[in-house]
Order: sequence, then C-alpha cells, then structure tokens
Amino acid sequence: MGIKVGAMLNPVPPLELSVGLGVQAEATGYDSVWFPDHLMGWFPRALWTPEASSIVNLLPSPHLYLDPTVLIALVGQATQRVAIGTGVTDIIRRSPPRGWLHSRRMMWRASSRRDTCLR
Repeated sequence: MGIKVGAMLNPVPPLELSVGLGVQAEATGYDSVWFPDHLMGWFPRALWTPEASSIVNLLPSPHLYLDPTVLIALVGQATQRVAIGTGVTDIIRRSPPRGWLHSRRMMWRASSRRDTCLR
C-alpha cells in the first residue's frame, strides 16, 4: 500500500487561490488535500490580537475563513485523483446528521468520488 502524503490547505480568501492550491497539490503528486473546519467562526473579535495568536499578522479578521465544504466541492470538481476532506469537523457547529448530509453533498459535487470525507 505504501505511504500516502497529504497537504493541509487553509480555507481563506480568495476562493480561487484555495481551489488553485488544491489543483496544484494534485499536480505535484499529493495523495490528499485537507481543509480545517474547526477554525471557522469561533474566535471572538476582541481576542483577535497579536498577543493571542501570531496568525493575526496574516489574517486581519477571525471571520475570513471560508466554509470548507464549499471548497471541497470546488476542488473536487477541479481535480481527478486527489482525496479531499476536512481535517477536523466540530460537532458543535455540525451535528452528526448535518455532517453526514454535508459529506453526501460534497461527494455528489466532487463527481461522486468515494474518497471525499469528513473527519
């Protein structure tokens, strides 16, 4: 079976950049592409300071993270081989039935690939 190598991509604007990075990862030979879901919408604006996290230097707002389910569907349409999924999905924002529904929709949008998954 061998070792498989994946890339974690950040779901941040512009949308075209995130999709392009997924396409580039496949072209480079990565076996999978993962988008974090746990970063979206949980960080209070008042705590978005350089003292709290160094990512503030790169992202001016904690609300810039895109919904990874949309990116997974778009990367799935733009690629042929690479497995796609979320690195972490919170049950606080996505209940198990909602998570299942999202995974079915992503598989459908990603040309019914069976390797699209939620974790």
